[in-house]
Amino acid sequence: MPKSDFTKHLDAIQAHVARFLKPLAFRKKGRTYNRATEGGLVQVVNFQMGQYPIGEHYVIPGIRENYYGKFTVNLGVLLPCIWDVERQKPVPDFVQEYCCTIRGRLASLAFGIDQWFELMPETSALAATLVQLFDKFGLPFLDQFPDYAAVLAYFDAHGDLPFQNTGRAALEAAIVAHHIGNSQKARCLSAKAHSTDHKGFRQHVSTLANRLGYRVA
Repeated sequence: MPKSDFTKHLDAIQAHVARFLKPLAFRKKGRTYNRATEGGLVQVVNFQMGQYPIGEHYVIPGIRENYYGKFTVNLGVLLPCIWDVERQKPVPDFVQEYCCTIRGRLASLAFGIDQWFELMPETSALAATLVQLFDKFGLPFLDQFPDYAAVLAYFDAHGDLPFQNTGRAALEAAIVAHHIGNSQKARCLSAKAHSTDHKGFRQHVSTLANRLGYRVA
C-alpha cells in the first residue's frame, strides 16, 4: 500500500529529529524511540499521527477533534518496578509510550496546551523547531527521571507524578519506595493511595500492597 503524503511528511520530520536523538543513545523502532537510563528506567519518545478524517459536523472542540493531517510527540518514562509488580511479567524488549505511567507531550510542555502540529510539504522548518523543543523542553522532562530516587524526590516535591492523579501517584511512589528499600515510606504511601473514594482502585491498592507484603486498612 503506497504511503500517503502525510506519512511521507512525518517520515521526513522524524528522520531529521532522529539525527538529534541517535547520538543521545535513543534507539528506534517505527515511530518510537527508547533510551535506557543508568538507573534502570526507560525513557520513550513517540511520534503519533492523527488518524482518519472526520466530518466537520462530528467535531466537538475540546472533546472530539479532527487530527487528520497532524501529529503530536508523546514522551514517557517506564518504571520497571511498577510494571513488574502490576503485570508480573518481564518488561518488553522495546517499550511503547502507552506502557509508560509517567507521560507528557512535547507541545504541552513547550506551550502549555495540547497542540498538534500540521503536516505540510515543507518539513525542514518544523523539524528544526522540534529539535529545539526537544532540547529545551523534551529532554529536561525526561531527564528529571534518571532513576527511582529521582522519581520519589519528584513525588515528594510535587505530591504527584506527571499524567497521574493523586491516588495513582501515591501508589507508584509506594512501589518505588519499596523497590529502593524504604519499607516505612512504602507503607505510608500505600495507605495514602488507599484513601481514595474509588472502590475499584482501593481494591487494586490492597492487592498490590499484599503482593509487596504490606497491609492497608
